[in-house]
This record gives sequence, C-alpha cells and structure tokens, in this order.
Amino acid sequence: MLNRNLHLRPAPGSIGGFMLVEVLVTTVILTIGLLGIIGLQTMALSSSHLSSLRTEAMVMASDMADRMRANLGAVNAPAGSRYDDAVASQNGCRAAYANSTEPAPVSCTPQELAADDIFDWVDLIGQDIPGGAGAVCLDSTPDDGVPATPACDGVGNAYAIKVWWTERSTSTQGVTVRRYVMTVRP
Repeated sequence: MLNRNLHLRPAPGSIGGFMLVEVLVTTVILTIGLLGIIGLQTMALSSSHLSSLRTEAMVMASDMADRMRANLGAVNAPAGSRYDDAVASQNGCRAAYANSTEPAPVSCTPQELAADDIFDWVDLIGQDIPGGAGAVCLDSTPDDGVPATPACDGVGNAYAIKVWWTERSTSTQGVTVRRYVMTVRP
C-alpha cells in the first residue's frame, strides 16, 4: 500500500527559515517585556525611597512635638525663653545624643532643655535625612519658608515644626527641596 500523505509533507529544509524568524520575533518580544519590567522595578524603588524620606521627616517632626510636650515649662514660658527663641546648644541635659553620650546628665532649666532638644533634633535630622534641616517657631503661616530662612513670623500660639530635605526623584530631574510642616499646640 502506498502512503497517500506523502504529497502533503513539505520538503525537508523548507521550513527552517520560518522557524528562525519565529524564534527571532519571540526573542524581541521577550526582551521588550523584560525591559519594561526593569523600568517598573526601578520606578518602584525610587518611589519607595521618596516615601521613606517623607516618612522620616514626619517622624522627626513628631519627635520634636513630643519633646515639646515633655517640656511644657519652655513652651509656656514668656517670650525670649521659649522653644521658638532657643539657640541650639548641647547642655548635657540628657544621657544620649545623636552623636555622643554623657556620663551623667546635669539638671537643666526648661529653657536649657529646650536649647538641648533643638540641638539634638537638628543633629538627628542632618544624620537621618539627606540635606536635612529643621526649625521650630511660632508662625501664623506655617507652610512657607526655605531651609536657610524658615519665614517664621512669631505670631499666634501654634508652633510650626518645619523639616526640609533634598530628594532626587529621577535621573533626568535635578535635586528638589521638599518640606514637611507640622503645627502643634502642646
């Protein structure tokens, strides 16, 4: 008996070029897909980093608010001896600082503790946040100012805790200065 399907089979080698084109197209599609996934992963990592910087700024502002609540003597003091007037200085009022430890803390007035709080807080911001800076002041318009000039007007009874930092969101964009402001009435 003769094989009737003989004439339906293509000649050997006539489909080899077609399979090569299929493999090439598949490779191109796979490469484009992988490049897309890499781009999404890079974007996700960048967004995660920016989010962590914003979270750190919020934590730092909350830290200062807690320090102020713990030292109401300096918060409620007359003008000239409050947190908004304090000049940052390490007075040894606590045992542990951002950069050092004291063998035994000394007894401090509320105003000295406020200056000590500001010193330690600004130091922590500089260590934990790139290009970080902070300010504590009485301010009726808290959402203004830049790191060098926080634009505090000294009006009102609400403290503004301002934290600035620098961030680079993408490689094509330059460095951007960001700000987080918390208003506190301790």
